Amino acid sequence: MARLLVSPETQADLDEILAHPTNAAGRSVALRYGERFRAAFRHLMGFPQSGAMRPQLDGDIRIWVVIPYVIFYRFNACDDTVRIVRILHGRRRVTERLFKP
Repeated sequence: MARLLVSPETQADLDEILAHPTNAAGRSVALRYGERFRAAFRHLMGFPQSGAMRPQLDGDIRIWVVIPYVIFYRFNACDDTVRIVRILHGRRRVTERLFKP
């Protein structure tokens, strides 16, 4: 099973995503989203190459969907890590500049 790494940007994305349902729809909605993201992370750790490649964003970026959000990640087979790069709303316009250092 691959090791999971979470970027600081991802942590900020998660904090914002989970805070919004708490304010708008209640704590139970935020808890369900939290569980859906944890399940997605477990899946990606077990099957890191299962996400669709998005080379137009950056050569090795893959995606996994947790409706309505998209998890952007990289899998490094050399050290068996899945690095979650960002989690963004599916309606957001995503360009390669979000993934360049």
